[in-house]
Amino acid sequence: MAARFIAYAFRDRQDAAMIEAYRQAPETLHLLFCSSRLMVFGNIECAPAILTNNGIVIGDIFAKPHFAKPAREEAQWFTKVYTQKGFPGLLRSCWGAYVAFLDDSCGGRLEVLCSPLGNLPCYKLLTPWGAIFGSDPDILVSMGHLVPAVDFQMVDAQLRFRTLRSPRTALRYLEELPGGCAWQLGDPETVTDIWSPWTFTATPRQLSQPPVQALAEVVRYCVETWANQLGKLLLSLSGGLDSSVVAACLKGTRSDVNAVNLHDGTPASDERVYAHAVMNKCLGSVLTDLQYDMEAVDINISSARMLPRPCGSALAQGVNGARHRLATELNCPAIFTGFGGDGVFCYLTSASPIVDRIRSDGLTAGLSETLMDICTMTGGTVIEGLIHAGLKVLRPNQRRYYSPDLSFLTTDRRAQLAVVPHHPWIEAPKGQLPGKIAHVGMIAEMLNGLDGFARDEALVDIAPLMSQPVVELCLAIPTWMWCRGGVDRIPIRESFQEALPAEIISRTWKGGPDGLAGALFERNREGLSLLFRNSLLVSHGIIDEKSVLARLEDSMPVRAGENLRLLELADAECWARHWSDRGTLSPSAAGKGAAGI
Repeated sequence: MAARFIAYAFRDRQDAAMIEAYRQAPETLHLLFCSSRLMVFGNIECAPAILTNNGIVIGDIFAKPHFAKPAREEAQWFTKVYTQKGFPGLLRSCWGAYVAFLDDSCGGRLEVLCSPLGNLPCYKLLTPWGAIFGSDPDILVSMGHLVPAVDFQMVDAQLRFRTLRSPRTALRYLEELPGGCAWQLGDPETVTDIWSPWTFTATPRQLSQPPVQALAEVVRYCVETWANQLGKLLLSLSGGLDSSVVAACLKGTRSDVNAVNLHDGTPASDERVYAHAVMNKCLGSVLTDLQYDMEAVDINISSARMLPRPCGSALAQGVNGARHRLATELNCPAIFTGFGGDGVFCYLTSASPIVDRIRSDGLTAGLSETLMDICTMTGGTVIEGLIHAGLKVLRPNQRRYYSPDLSFLTTDRRAQLAVVPHHPWIEAPKGQLPGKIAHVGMIAEMLNGLDGFARDEALVDIAPLMSQPVVELCLAIPTWMWCRGGVDRIPIRESFQEALPAEIISRTWKGGPDGLAGALFERNREGLSLLFRNSLLVSHGIIDEKSVLARLEDSMPVRAGENLRLLELADAECWARHWSDRGTLSPSAAGKGAAGI
């Protein structure tokens, strides 16, 4: 089961409120820390990683590779770093999926830090007496602290910018403490960015060659570290490069590794020959072949109903249903994936690396090499490459990677593009190269997928390629080195060329669940039509009912992109209904959307 917690931060000592919080805590949550102004409760998976007189760190925390210590010394070292160097010291020396709390009675500070790139989120509710923090919306609702009310303005923003994760959620009064940020109690409260990806894109050193050996070591270290926390795990092995790298790193770990390959029964999605090749070379264990579970998909249930944002798709039910059922049968507490690899390993197919090289090295021989690399990788001509690079050079002030998806949304909403979900990484600092803006953007797009699972269920999803040390190293590698020789993600290919089969290292294409998306759409046309005819999102002026129904009632095959978009919108509709219904059933709350204790 995933870690779950709830914490209370008080402006002043509140003995009566603390006693009441202790009395109300459910049996599954235990008191982990208590000071004059702070109480932290958590389930058994929240066993403290660090515990001092002034604070606590809950979740999974590990030393970075060059700080690694013998197991018998780790707890003492963690405590020393935390006590002497505070939150910045943790972020420089450690990584993982954790939340840190500090009540400095001498300095008067009460702070909370959420780790970057972890799968343990931290949500907060402000109250007249301080703040309440929780691992998920459900724990706050079930304890009567939050009456769920859908913020339809943020739903609209989320549907236009699907992959942006804003601290302002789509549930009113509920905010998120972004990863890498620290919250400090005060009047007013403050949130400070302590860890930022832009720190690593601005690395002054110039690499003549990508650090292939270092990349292999860091990736292997992070995968092994995650795996060694578990006695057993299920690897979702697609047969693509990213999940194959994870498989190679799992060889020799202390965990019992099982693997599954999913397909939709069509040749385009059948990757079994590649997955079996990886298993034979890397793990030698049995690979289970499963088809996506069509029967598990209910278009009237949101796959993101446990989350405070409508960021799911009915497609996820088909993908997750089969492997979650298998993991349960095998008694595996966690599912490992290669999720995030394309972004972390800088899978760019634009002219940005050409511009990055011009601005970094000038008009050198290396520039022509990068131009040819991009043309080889994309299939474009030299003239096309120069034109696209020139257009980017003429837009030097473009500091954002994101663009909206306006399909099937109402016309009046399209005029509100100024309402963009904010995230600490969205605005690149001045002077950043366009390729690095795209690199950070691709990584930021993955954030919604890190914790998209129900925290009250037995399974946890782990994406080890999104680990902080891996991301930090990859961001420091120039974009043109990721496409050297006209091959995408070439540094990671070279890092694992001895560990993986040759056919995995050389392949540059991969199948996917497009067939499943099409089949789900055709199977549910009538149900989707009914869903959108009685839509909350239509009634709030977000979805354009006319264009959606016209597409659903057209007997012509729907394009793949439209399949996915309509399944996303259907999931968002069900998400809005779910939380609206829960709001009407919740006990009344006092104050600004949060109940008093």
